Amino acid sequence: MNQTTNKPFFSLINVTIIALVIYNILFWASMRKLFLPEFYASVAGRWKLMMFLEFLAVASILVDIIVRFDSFSIKNRKSRLFISAFIGILFMAKFILGIIELYMRGEVRP
Repeated sequence: MNQTTNKPFFSLINVTIIALVIYNILFWASMRKLFLPEFYASVAGRWKLMMFLEFLAVASILVDIIVRFDSFSIKNRKSRLFISAFIGILFMAKFILGIIELYMRGEVRP
């Protein structure tokens, strides 16, 4: 039986969005040495794995917003679109900076 309810629920995509926002705050703050500089060092040591996992999370969020775009309310639609775009931009910036850092360490050859 397929019934739809109007009760709000806390889905795995919402948890992923919250986790990515917290992760990005910690990453960029520790990169600028505002606090927890050892967090950046541990992420930089596992850069390839972390980028792969973050790519999966960002791709899941973007696919979710594409598939369920019409089912969101106008307010929720705008906020999800903004958060998804912001997370995507932060991911691309992190990817580019990570490639530059790998190149500077000599791990990427031209």
